[in-house]
Amino acid sequence: MVSNLANINQLFTRMQAAGFDTTSPLKWCFYFTGTDKEKLRLVYEELKANDHALESVEKAENSEQWTLFTSTHEALTSEELHERNEVFNALAASYGVESYDGWRVEKTTLF
Repeated sequence: MVSNLANINQLFTRMQAAGFDTTSPLKWCFYFTGTDKEKLRLVYEELKANDHALESVEKAENSEQWTLFTSTHEALTSEELHERNEVFNALAASYGVESYDGWRVEKTTLF
């Protein structure tokens, strides 16, 4: 995934306009894709050590592609999210996973 700080800054502005309190913890969801489920498990083990929860590991219909979906609850700045994207790109490459496929954010009432 290509991470562009200017684009992330714009997304944070839109999130704030949509009622997200970007200074408070939010549910951040991250996706990794690959054809080797074991490699995705290894990626998850590293993420788990950094307080990520496993949401799902699913195989696409009519495909050999698997998607690992994890989440964490925390407050991230746009700069921190950009850095996280860069780290996750490197993490995917280090385990031979085809891609870090991106993120999404949800409001949370946990905190």
